[in-house]
Amino acid sequence: QAQAGNLVDGSCVADGQYDGSVDYFPDKILVDFATHFEVTYNNSYKVVEVTAPGNEQKFVLYQCGTPVPNVPDADKYFSVPITKSVVAVTTLLPWIEQLGERATIAGWGTVAPYSPCTASLLRSGEIVDAANGFNTNYTTAEAIGAEIVFESFTPEGGLHPLAVAVTEYLENSVLTTGEWIEFMSLFYNKEAEANAIFTTMKETYECHERRADFFQGNNYSVAWVEWST
Repeated sequence: QAQAGNLVDGSCVADGQYDGSVDYFPDKILVDFATHFEVTYNNSYKVVEVTAPGNEQKFVLYQCGTPVPNVPDADKYFSVPITKSVVAVTTLLPWIEQLGERATIAGWGTVAPYSPCTASLLRSGEIVDAANGFNTNYTTAEAIGAEIVFESFTPEGGLHPLAVAVTEYLENSVLTTGEWIEFMSLFYNKEAEANAIFTTMKETYECHERRADFFQGNNYSVAWVEWST
């Protein structure tokens, strides 16, 4: 038995309505390209593993309003969909915005964001400055009630219970890196949206790749010059 779609935007299973036979994640991802994360679905929780050497972590994401599962060797547990985060990796921002989750960013934990909208929210104080130089100030993250901190792996970040290491920077191609939007979607239950976004990204990339292949052997020599008087 499955519900119509994943619960998003902070939605929880209502009190007394949990049913162990229901698949609460009918919208799923299938990792086809990325090499440094995996996900396994159960009816009311997902087990997400970051497998990059030296950055290995195992997270359990359980649907809000359902029992907290007991998963062997799990490092951390998070209730999803999350509603309040600190973002400490600039490269994650486009994916969060594409998923429609900018409003869940409560704190910014690294150098200034390049997104004009997010930068404006940071200047106005709607997003709290939770950075300590290039690192995250976890005291601030806790004070603003962040449920999770997205960051690249650091000794402090790896050990802190709020931290999730996002290691897309260790991938080696456009598609292996781009598929990490699906990783991010797991925390918002927005797998359906991520699947659609990544499919478009993949088709666009493959279109350009075919065009590049067409011109193999028909290359032009180009000279760049500058006019000087």
